[in-house]
Amino acid sequence: MRKLLPLLLAACMLLGGCNNHAQVENQAFVLVMGLDRTEDGQLAMSAQIPRIAGNATSADGSGGSSGYAQMRVTGANYEEALERLDWIAPRDLNPAQLKLVVLSRELAESPDCPALIDHLARTERLFTATRVVVCEGSAEEFVSKIQPTVGTRLSTDISALFEHCIGRGFTPRSRLADLYYLMNSVYCDPMIGYAVLGPKAKSADDPDDDSGAGEAQEASALSGELMDLSDEYESDIPMRFIGAALFRDGRMCGVLDGQQTVCANLLQNELDSFYYGFGDTSVEIIPEGFIHLRVDTDAEPPVLRVRGKLSLAAEELEIDVAALTRRLNEDMEATIRAAQRLGVDPFGFAEAAARHFATIDDWVRYGWRERYVEATPDVRIEFTASGA
Repeated sequence: MRKLLPLLLAACMLLGGCNNHAQVENQAFVLVMGLDRTEDGQLAMSAQIPRIAGNATSADGSGGSSGYAQMRVTGANYEEALERLDWIAPRDLNPAQLKLVVLSRELAESPDCPALIDHLARTERLFTATRVVVCEGSAEEFVSKIQPTVGTRLSTDISALFEHCIGRGFTPRSRLADLYYLMNSVYCDPMIGYAVLGPKAKSADDPDDDSGAGEAQEASALSGELMDLSDEYESDIPMRFIGAALFRDGRMCGVLDGQQTVCANLLQNELDSFYYGFGDTSVEIIPEGFIHLRVDTDAEPPVLRVRGKLSLAAEELEIDVAALTRRLNEDMEATIRAAQRLGVDPFGFAEAAARHFATIDDWVRYGWRERYVEATPDVRIEFTASGA
């Protein structure tokens, strides 16, 4: 019996190891999800799921474009579509590793969007740090273009790409948790990333198509900006995360372009440094401490005050600092006014204004929404002497 005991223990350990391995292999981890509205009002759900095929790829999704299964289903609503995706998946569907949700602009602007975001946030096992963006055109098409670009896993590639874009200031952080929370907040409105497919990528789908269908849609505020960029670089990466989708009452109501998004991120103190186009030069700028937002609620209309200090990363540059200061202040005021026209406050002015009121009831009676639209921006950002 003593001789058999070690053998039995070893067998139990082996069985336990096989069981854990089987559990991983029995999971269909959704890495990317796209959501569209079909012509007949159905919800179309697209997904990328890593394959597990011996040495060709691994469970974490490495192994190139052939390592990912593309799936699409439709349903009357989110729950039905997710259930049908589980039906056709080769394993038990698991959203715990979902890195990115892509909403088509049409869906994001629809009355169904608030309920959809609510269902997304409440999905069992879904990680609330999942990125969420709105894309121009079809979310299904956009999702189909997302592939590893530098030999890494798709999940790592998405995270690195977002951190790169966020660090440059051209896109907001776009987390599902932030979107869901701010949809239900009285102090700030959501601002999430906007995404487009590069003109070269779209035309490559049908090189003989001269109808213009492969070009960026004119409805996008970013089309001209993207076309200008496309003339300046060559890249095999089709996705462009540039700009921000603004939300009000749970629905997308407008877009900020790339430069406006940089200004918005600066107002939110999200930037350690950023590049700013000034004349023929791209200048690297570093915030010196926080950008401070204050609201004069005694004034009629209220005054939105912005104060802060910046410095130039390269002090030896021969830059007209006075002209740069004027231009940056004008752009930041223009960004605030663009959001005001949409009735959206993604910057946090509401929270600054609410400090003047003793109770929530007093704050509600003040009627911030109506007053914010008419408020006067007063932006005074200065460059420190060391940057001059």
